[in-house]
Amino acid sequence: MSIQALEKNKHVLCDKPTALSAHQALEMAQASRSRPHLMSFIDHELRFLSIYQQMRKIVVAKEHEDKFGSLRSIELTVKIPPQPNQKWTWWQDKLSGGGMLGAVGSHYVDLISFITGSRISSVSGMLDRIVTNLPDAITGAAPVPIKHPEKWESWQRTCRR
Repeated sequence: MSIQALEKNKHVLCDKPTALSAHQALEMAQASRSRPHLMSFIDHELRFLSIYQQMRKIVVAKEHEDKFGSLRSIELTVKIPPQPNQKWTWWQDKLSGGGMLGAVGSHYVDLISFITGSRISSVSGMLDRIVTNLPDAITGAAPVPIKHPEKWESWQRTCRR
């Protein structure tokens, strides 16, 4: 859709999922670069929050490098509580670009690049789903019981600490 809009000489503000594959994302980037008279952006709005603006000022200015040393790597852990009563929508559908990585992963990659003022050279990650089946958003069909209740219990114990 983004490429079609650019081909019709339209500006583009793209939300997620940006693309369903790296190949699609590269095609979108090439289409954008070939039309420098058009504006095309991915909606990474978190970089405009004041907390991240302040973090960037500190990290890029290297104000505290004498105390902490130079930045060599960043480890980010995100824990979002499972929502067993949530209905199944495209947000959870991998084939539609959904899931945690599709929903917020690109924001964190963008934030790290923005805060450090550096281009990221590699990213690795681990994902796990605690709630494996959700009710269908259209039919409301009941979910299948959680496959791994011990993960849910472990997560609850961790949060209580």
